[in-house]
Amino acid sequence: MGLIFIMALIIFAWILTGGYNREISFRGPYLKPITNIGEEGEAFGNQINIGGITVGPRGERVPSSGSLEEIRERIESYRETVEGSSYHNQVFIENTSGAREADPSREYITIRASRNNKEGVNITGWRLTSGVTGGSYEIGSGSYLPFLGKTTSESAIYLAPGEGAIVTTGRSPIGVSFRINLCTGYLSQFQNYTPSLPISCPAGRDSDLPINTQIFNDECRDFVNQLSRCQVITQFPDTLKYECRDFVSRTYTYNNCVDTYKDRSNFYGGEWRIFLKRDSEIWKSRYETIKLLDQSGKTVDQLSF
Repeated sequence: MGLIFIMALIIFAWILTGGYNREISFRGPYLKPITNIGEEGEAFGNQINIGGITVGPRGERVPSSGSLEEIRERIESYRETVEGSSYHNQVFIENTSGAREADPSREYITIRASRNNKEGVNITGWRLTSGVTGGSYEIGSGSYLPFLGKTTSESAIYLAPGEGAIVTTGRSPIGVSFRINLCTGYLSQFQNYTPSLPISCPAGRDSDLPINTQIFNDECRDFVNQLSRCQVITQFPDTLKYECRDFVSRTYTYNNCVDTYKDRSNFYGGEWRIFLKRDSEIWKSRYETIKLLDQSGKTVDQLSF
């Protein structure tokens, strides 16, 4: 029994250190054995160079300088390069500071497309995975231009060169992932977003009031000029004429803002808000490794914290 146990330990250690896939398994017989420190052994077979180490299916020249761990790290780095995604260096995980939050509506990471890309990158169908827990979460589709109270169509999410995405663990307050635009600040008045949505809606003083000065008098104009950006107005002074209040109620809303400004060249911002639709946190607050995988399951980027 003792012999069987020892043999089992040896086999287990062999598998744990790479088994058949270890580079030593592919070495051929040495033409020149290693006899002194600093010398190199020479072996039979077709050879390729991997980061300064020559390996091959039948033989290799094995440098004796450096530790076995250093050699292994260089070989693993080569394997990661060969087996990695073609999108490597095109999209990367930019920030994981939000991944430390426990609340799924506040837990997020940031990914970004390189400014050097020649075209947009379709990230729908990509996955974010935890190297610790093994959890895997798919990036779905999103809406380029959502409307409130209306059916919103969704399509694949493309990150334009330099464009980023905040990927939040929780659910979208408006039901879909969406691209930031000039008017999305309105969405944060009654719902919380982490990080906060940019408040960039046109100000009230930038609006053109109707010409009728009897109805849209100085009091109405003063009221409109002091309106905060991206705010739906629900309370009005009693002295304000009905027509002025009606104009303000209809004009300063998210949907009307979109209809009015959607054709501007600067309407869209360079950011997506993507939601993974989870009800509990998915990332560890410490000692976590997050991987970004493409549609083929190959590693685009990874970040540890």
